[in-house]
Amino acid sequence: MRIIAGALSAAAACASLLLEGHTLTIALAFLLIFFLPGYAMARLVFGKELRTDMFILVSLGLSMLSAILVALALALSPVGLTQESSLAALTALTFGCLAADRIRHGKGSKIEVEFTLPTRDEIDPVIATILAFAVVASGVFAYLIITAEPPSTTHVIMMPESGSSMLPQNGTVNQSIDFRLELFNGEGREALFLVDVYINETMDNNFSTTLEDSETEVFDVSATPYDPGDQRVMAMVYIDGEYYGEVHFWLDILEESP
Repeated sequence: MRIIAGALSAAAACASLLLEGHTLTIALAFLLIFFLPGYAMARLVFGKELRTDMFILVSLGLSMLSAILVALALALSPVGLTQESSLAALTALTFGCLAADRIRHGKGSKIEVEFTLPTRDEIDPVIATILAFAVVASGVFAYLIITAEPPSTTHVIMMPESGSSMLPQNGTVNQSIDFRLELFNGEGREALFLVDVYINETMDNNFSTTLEDSETEVFDVSATPYDPGDQRVMAMVYIDGEYYGEVHFWLDILEESP
């Protein structure tokens, strides 16, 4: 069983990196996050001392605790909390505990839990209920963790035109207002950006561009106000047809000189 547990840990780590989103990946990652590390620790610490139902419950509890502590340690360390670092840490923890169990209990040791299941009369109803809840909750959490999409790091920045130190603050009716717009694609994939440029509620112009993941592009943009007073220049951004957000600045627009 040590070999099987170690092989499943390695398979889970590899599948999560190579087969992202696959059903097999979800199943193996579920084992790596919520069972295998705790199983290895339970073997090491308790050996033959626990009944099967208690052994499984302890394995689930230790796995969830180790996943939380590993995530916290990585988040506070220079390594950082990433999919790769968390998988590597949990796999290393599992292998380490299995190796320590091998040293402590010897090559030929057998844990009774591996081969026998308790009879119906031996199962504690309270433990069975807790175990069932833990399995369901673990499955839900594992699914949410594995299928969660990484957060977007896309940003849109309005900048002054080349040679200026700040965005325009005033202008004149019927005269173009110039600025620059920086788009950074942090969606984790190639994406189509559509930008609608408005003055107040009236669209002045628009443009679109396709950016590779992590690509940045700066555009020279202009808009022409037709009314005096406080005017809002706004860029509304859509990514792959879905509204992303907006950026804007305000102008004090004066009447044309006679």
